[in-house]
Amino acid sequence: MIDFETNKPLFTDLVNNFQEFQNKVWNKTVESTVKDLPDDSDYSNVKEIEQLISEYNFEPNENLLYDVTIPGDWIFSSSEKNHGYDRVDDVITEYGAKKGIHHLKNPPALKNGKKGFVMNDCGSLQASARYDEESGKYQIAKNLGNNRLQMKFLANHGRPSRIRVLLRFHPKDLSFEDMKTIEANGHSVDAGDRSSQNEKQKFISGYHAKDEKALYCFNFIKNVEMDYHGLLAKEGVEGAENFLSLKSVNGLKDGEGCGHFKRFGEHNVKLACTTAVEIAKVTGEKEIGATSIECLSQMFKIFTKWGISDNSKPVFNSMELQNFFIAFFKRHNQVSDEFEEEKFGLNDMNVSSGVKDITYINAMTFWPLIVNYYKRIKGVQNGFKSTSVVGTKFCDSTKDKWLHKEVVKLMST
Repeated sequence: MIDFETNKPLFTDLVNNFQEFQNKVWNKTVESTVKDLPDDSDYSNVKEIEQLISEYNFEPNENLLYDVTIPGDWIFSSSEKNHGYDRVDDVITEYGAKKGIHHLKNPPALKNGKKGFVMNDCGSLQASARYDEESGKYQIAKNLGNNRLQMKFLANHGRPSRIRVLLRFHPKDLSFEDMKTIEANGHSVDAGDRSSQNEKQKFISGYHAKDEKALYCFNFIKNVEMDYHGLLAKEGVEGAENFLSLKSVNGLKDGEGCGHFKRFGEHNVKLACTTAVEIAKVTGEKEIGATSIECLSQMFKIFTKWGISDNSKPVFNSMELQNFFIAFFKRHNQVSDEFEEEKFGLNDMNVSSGVKDITYINAMTFWPLIVNYYKRIKGVQNGFKSTSVVGTKFCDSTKDKWLHKEVVKLMST
């Protein structure tokens, strides 16, 4: 007969949902809040998992989905904190419980003025049964339904009542990593279809599902010595605990030939990232936003490609432009006993008024110092203006006519 381990995790990424709920959420205040909530679940036509596995000569068929009810305290989740793919740690919280209680109470049902847990609203959770060779036992790893499972606990007054699950059995000889990949793929597809899943959750799910775009992004940021929400450090990338952290992978997450790589070219995005890493050593920043990478990528694309005239060399080579950026941030992060000057970092490359045009941000940030730098290193008296080829390319990269005028004005100072 098949046996399940329901108490302690057999796999390093798993946490027990009910135990997490008991430890992090359930208290007297929550209990008093949900004491009158009903649960209309009627699973009388659905087989209990204990019945399924006790059937004579039952052998799991890995090609089938088993429609069963499972006690809530049998269910585990692959936690992001344990190198897993699921956001259980973000859901089983006081805030997550408040959201669940709000959903359980609103809108009020017609019957008795109470809603509670509604079976038809919940549908079925999805889970896989992993086999652990050492113990000879299976363990249930849920990949969809954190919120629904927590609401089930809440509506049953902190008890681990049964819930309906579509259960698949992994082949016994499947590796731990392959089991995670298969489960994460289902979670990632679902995450991509739900707006409540944020960028971090989608990316981590995609990475564990071995999604091509997520893997490309992971390898790119690894190569430029950046991390994202500690993922690289958790995956054992050497030195990642000291990498500069990205708040967002916007522009990078869509993979090769997309996003920033399409707009600016991979070479320029790489230059932007490696330059940002060096700048952060000056500013002391440990985490930076996506805007600074976008801004620097644009600068490398335009100012290392175009010159003052059609036939002239680019105004800078990559090293010259990188040196300018580092010198710029050093200048704005000097420590002085005589003057207390406000420092400027990569995270300050934004516009407080809400304007998100990167051309305008770059012009506001780097002019006129970049022109002065050009004249000094080239040994010339005249710089480049908005009417030059490179200036025109830069100004025309903003499509807002009013901002275009402002950029032209800034380049003329």
